[in-house]
Amino acid sequence: MEKDLDLRAGRVVRLSRRVEFSAAHSYFQPKLSAAQNAQTFGRCFADDSAAHGSGHGHNYVLEAFYRGPIQGDTGIAVNLAEVDALLRECVAPLDHRYLNRDVDPFKTRVPTCENVSAYCHEWLGQRSFAGMRLDGVRVSESGDLWAESGECEPDLTPESVGSGVWTLQLTVNAQHSLSHPAYSDAENERLFGPCFRRHGHDYLVQASFSDRFDPDVGLFVDREAVARLFEQTIQRPFQGRDLNGLFANTSCESLACAWFDLLEQAMGARRSALRGQPVLLQLAIQETRKNRFARSRRMAQADVQVDV
Repeated sequence: MEKDLDLRAGRVVRLSRRVEFSAAHSYFQPKLSAAQNAQTFGRCFADDSAAHGSGHGHNYVLEAFYRGPIQGDTGIAVNLAEVDALLRECVAPLDHRYLNRDVDPFKTRVPTCENVSAYCHEWLGQRSFAGMRLDGVRVSESGDLWAESGECEPDLTPESVGSGVWTLQLTVNAQHSLSHPAYSDAENERLFGPCFRRHGHDYLVQASFSDRFDPDVGLFVDREAVARLFEQTIQRPFQGRDLNGLFANTSCESLACAWFDLLEQAMGARRSALRGQPVLLQLAIQETRKNRFARSRRMAQADVQVDV
């Protein structure tokens, strides 16, 4: 069969590319009192008035999402070496710096994960590759917290203008087994394989939210309160538990739906106590390195009725 580079030419694809950088920062808003800073930023608050500051550091990851057509003459959408060079140029002013003092935009803007994401999105948005469009950027401060600007995933689009997306992650250590009460043990083992036997997982649970962005403090409104609610609703009740005694179906896809509903209901019950209007966009569960299931707000709106 003759090779044909033009076979997929013109088809639009989406790519993401990552770069790492290390930096220090502190959360401190001079307009607020020490008590207000502590209430707003929690344990991330540090008075930046000391001679050398009193911040903390991270190994950040910037991930950029681009979209564009495959080129007929090369069979690729973009030269990744050019993307890598641009990403390195973007983070070079941030790398091995104390952001509050060494980087001009953050001398007047609190260098939260959200603000660093917005900075990178604005910087990359002013530069482009032929035929490619920047969809969004994701900046990860740690393995448990990241913020997004633009559209990084179709199901993680901000609910309204002026809103953004941030994601929290926690771990639930629990056990379960898969079976159907109508089937014999032999039939269940044939259907579910080794998952029929009692076993457990370190479930990585990721919850993504959309909310209004507060430019003064560089945070999405009530991030700390939502984080506590996430922990109280998903981690504490199921940590170290036998999930079969709590749910009729403990497959990862069923748990994603059940935990999405629980967290959405908990947020609804606390709505009047939360500042802003945080919305749960998606809940994803990484059961093993090989499988991950997600339930999103868009999926819930597109549900179909199935006769069982």
